[in-house]
Amino acid sequence: MNVDRVCSTRSAMLVASAARPVALPQTLWRYGAALLRDINA
Repeated sequence: MNVDRVCSTRSAMLVASAARPVALPQTLWRYGAALLRDINA
């Protein structure tokens, strides 16, 4: 078992889980803004 690989994988998972809650509202907001633009047009 490679300790370096486990550590890098765990840190990558932490970064991904930390970035996901930030990216999701941004994606939803962008989708909602495009939807509103389509409705108003």
